[in-house]
Amino acid sequence: MALEVQKREPDVQVLDNLMAATFWQRRQEIIGDEPLIAAVMDRWPALFSERQIIAEFNRIVTKDLVETFLGGLDSYKHGLLQLYRVAVESGRKVALSQIMDCLQREDTNQIRRAAALLGLPCYLSEDSSSIIRMCDVNGETLDVVMAGMEMGLLIGHEGALQDAFPSEVFNVAVVVEEKIIVHNLKDAAEPQSTTMADLCSSVPAAVSLNTGELSAALACSGRGYRLWPGAPVTSPCF
Repeated sequence: MALEVQKREPDVQVLDNLMAATFWQRRQEIIGDEPLIAAVMDRWPALFSERQIIAEFNRIVTKDLVETFLGGLDSYKHGLLQLYRVAVESGRKVALSQIMDCLQREDTNQIRRAAALLGLPCYLSEDSSSIIRMCDVNGETLDVVMAGMEMGLLIGHEGALQDAFPSEVFNVAVVVEEKIIVHNLKDAAEPQSTTMADLCSSVPAAVSLNTGELSAALACSGRGYRLWPGAPVTSPCF
């Protein structure tokens, strides 16, 4: 498995078969030993991919991760946005006005999803900085930006933010225990034009970390790479 992952173009079908064949062994190890992410990096390197996170979630709960999450989000999306709108108009949650203003400029289903997700912590008066962080690719180094993140999303953009969230996203990464375990989460339909839609497609990967077994199973390949062009490499996992 490790040799296949290290190839320039790994055979995804081979990895699928290997991961499926070793599922019960991996499940027993993770449930029994409760290892940290760092301990799993060398043991199960293939788990760091978005494809395998989705597959592992399906093996554990027999449900499609993305379909289940986005289906649930869409069922609550309208109600959440209505709550935000009322809160802004009443003056109780002025901070939400930036998010709602973004919908006035571009009211698409993907933007509505992003607004519903990003607005929820603000509506509940909770600090979301520990789970969702914006990062200018030409700004701080990754180790500084990820400091203190136990689990969350790192959203890379270029230039100063003009709105509540960037109109164009450079990259989206899932962070666990201050380490990037999955990155380059982009819209498959438009790989060259990444927007805030990527937040919605990457959140399911982060949500799956709450399953306990996956929280320890997700891993980084351990090879040196950059999260996005121009970003400083500050750790072997980047």
